[in-house]
Amino acid sequence: MCHNTRNGVISGASVFLHEDSDPRFGNPPNYTAPHYSSQGDIFLGRNAYFMGSAGSLHISKHVVVEDTCVGCHMKLNPEGPHVFAISEENIDLLCRKCHGEGVSMEGLEKQTKAYLNILKSQIQTKIYETLKGYYESNVTYYVRAYDPSSGCFSSAATSNIAVSTIPQSVEITSIAGQISVILKFSSPIPTRNDGGCYPHSSTDTIWVQLGGLRRSPSAPPPPHPNYIIDLTTKSGRDIVKAAWNYFLIKYGSGGGVHNPTFVFQTLNNTINALK
Repeated sequence: MCHNTRNGVISGASVFLHEDSDPRFGNPPNYTAPHYSSQGDIFLGRNAYFMGSAGSLHISKHVVVEDTCVGCHMKLNPEGPHVFAISEENIDLLCRKCHGEGVSMEGLEKQTKAYLNILKSQIQTKIYETLKGYYESNVTYYVRAYDPSSGCFSSAATSNIAVSTIPQSVEITSIAGQISVILKFSSPIPTRNDGGCYPHSSTDTIWVQLGGLRRSPSAPPPPHPNYIIDLTTKSGRDIVKAAWNYFLIKYGSGGGVHNPTFVFQTLNNTINALK
């Protein structure tokens, strides 16, 4: 399938995915986020944490549709077999071809979005509480800031901006394929540009990859305790696993329709894992 996260590894006859007990990714080795368009992963019910041991299969019941993706998106497409995308106004019409009258995507989409919002809030709260702990202990942390308008970082590799205050809010996002956060502060933070093209001398909004959120400016590659979200601890690993699942579902569930059972099991299990 062409729509997959492309962040697993194939080595010889072995395949390694982001699943619990996987020998390579069972404990996340870094802060990589799933690639956009993860419909293939969702459809096959693979590449998610908190869903059983590595290799557990949760394939979509839509596998019974002849030619699977092509079957729904082209052969059954209300707009004809030469169109792949399903327009918003035709989604329910497509579903009713198999499921009958009265079927609507609206409820499924709303429930998927609600679960995603709960999980997003949990992840953000965990990261906020971690940063709050540094502030309350009067400990400075360091960031390698990113500017989304220019695509520039504040340094080539070093987390060169010291922060000694707590953000007002934390929002998870992805930057260049990495799990990241947007930190918003009540007043501007002095920043700097060391060898990059970062355009700000101060800002109240800092975009930073989790790998650039550190206890000191430099650090060995993760996993290492010098990172704020520490992959050598269970709590740090659970945050990264949860963020992986969040982006996996967000990028490829089609509002849950591609594999509703897998989508809701993954979201529910992940929400419970972070409690």
